[in-house]
Amino acid sequence: MIKPNVVLSPEDIQDNLETLIDKTSANFVLNCIVQIAHDKADHLRENWQDEKAAKQWEKLASKLETLADKPEFKTL
Repeated sequence: MIKPNVVLSPEDIQDNLETLIDKTSANFVLNCIVQIAHDKADHLRENWQDEKAAKQWEKLASKLETLADKPEFKTL
């Protein structure tokens, strides 16, 4: 688990993502990011009434979902 107050280098972040992908799948990690994007959009709408930023997160989620749903990507 990544501790909240620890600053990670870009290389550390990439290594952690690679480990997650190796232990699960690229599709699983991507779907997790999709869910996080949806959650961020909801949070922005509910707590900050920031519809513009919420729509940007929803757009990202939609594009990543489209990628994750491609048959050739599901096996990675």
